[in-house]
Amino acid sequence: MAPEPLVERVHRYLGPLILRRALSAKCFQPSSMGEEVVQLDSDEFKILVNRDRGGNEWIEVGSKIRPKPRAPLRSYLLCRLIAFLYGSAPKDRCDLEAEARLLVEREKELLNSVLINSEELRLWNTDAARVMFGQKPHGNWPR
Repeated sequence: MAPEPLVERVHRYLGPLILRRALSAKCFQPSSMGEEVVQLDSDEFKILVNRDRGGNEWIEVGSKIRPKPRAPLRSYLLCRLIAFLYGSAPKDRCDLEAEARLLVEREKELLNSVLINSEELRLWNTDAARVMFGQKPHGNWPR
């Protein structure tokens, strides 16, 4: 049986958030490698919901507001943002439904450009990635 289209899952799980925030949705055709992406946009945020060819699904949250002029835009895996806020061990992915539920319930905390653009989060995320790959963190770990 074919998996449910990603865009339908996004609307089912994130529907209340899409309506409250008046997010526009773009659904991209699956790539030649089978990855699917649904992008939700507002003036301030971009939310990407991804499905890889193995069926793994995850959410990425980014700010469209730059931390300073000409600085790159920042975005993070939602599960990393949650781990940073609540002090849990970082994961690279968790259940899409669980992530979506947390995003809908805690949107004011998670959709926060000041947080997403914070230097503390950037350094913590860098150290979390270093630990994940078996390297020594620079000193921002654990928080």
